[in-house]
Amino acid sequence: MTANDTGILGSGTKGYISTAVMRMVDQGLVNLDDPAFMHIDPSLTRSWNKTMEDLFGSLVNNVTVHDLMFMQSGLGDFETPTRDKDLLLPNESMIVHDPMENLQFVSDLTRGEFCVATCTWNFEPGTHTSYTSTNYILLGLILATHAPVGHNTWDTVDIYESLGFNETDYPRTRFPAVGTTHEQGVTSVGLSLMCG
Repeated sequence: MTANDTGILGSGTKGYISTAVMRMVDQGLVNLDDPAFMHIDPSLTRSWNKTMEDLFGSLVNNVTVHDLMFMQSGLGDFETPTRDKDLLLPNESMIVHDPMENLQFVSDLTRGEFCVATCTWNFEPGTHTSYTSTNYILLGLILATHAPVGHNTWDTVDIYESLGFNETDYPRTRFPAVGTTHEQGVTSVGLSLMCG
């Protein structure tokens, strides 16, 4: 690679999302101990007419913003071998998917008792740590909830604004939320909402 090459960051966008959320903490808009649904439900309702409890059951009411940031929510991961095949098909691999596809996938996994793999819930929130990109889809929705009108849905959120960036300072970095990415080489909140 050279300085002129571009590439897509999937999970690498977690740093952008967590930094943007921490800026909101610094601004007093979000507290790490807040129940996550307080900051996510407005965006879920606006875009999909759902709440976190609709998707994941009442246990989700115990998940804090901190739990999401530190991979301690207990929610399962949508990045399973079966789901990855669907997401990474050659004709689909460069399309930014609606994040509800991934949240619904986790919602539809086995519920009930805690289990080890392919489960909606792997443990009680805040009791363990387990990598799951689902957390960062949800954190990305916090950005949409607190964004100004016109930028307050998952497909219109302005990551430059959330990070306090000036777009002209980073001319080779793109943050598209929708559409194809195959010719742009991007870092994307949309991809973070897709890939976490």
